[in-house]
Amino acid sequence: MTKAAAGRAAELVRAALEEPVWRLATHRGATGRHVIRQIRDSDYELCFDARSGRLENRDELRLLDAADTVKAALRHAASVAAAISRVEVAVLHREQR
Repeated sequence: MTKAAAGRAAELVRAALEEPVWRLATHRGATGRHVIRQIRDSDYELCFDARSGRLENRDELRLLDAADTVKAALRHAASVAAAISRVEVAVLHREQR
């Protein structure tokens, strides 16, 4: 993978992680881009509380973070993809014998 492709892939993952926050903020009447910028500037210590419409310290709120959920889903998807690849390699190896 080239550096340009890796950079583009990172941008896509970042956008996928930010989309739920943007939607929650927008539906609550906040400016999604502004909320995301504030979260980034806080080194991701803050999260958007859709109930109050404010940014809060994520450790204190103990709320389900949409970005964490998406990250977990990506990790699980990668794990499943790796397992499928290993099975395909094993099947192909056995067929070639």
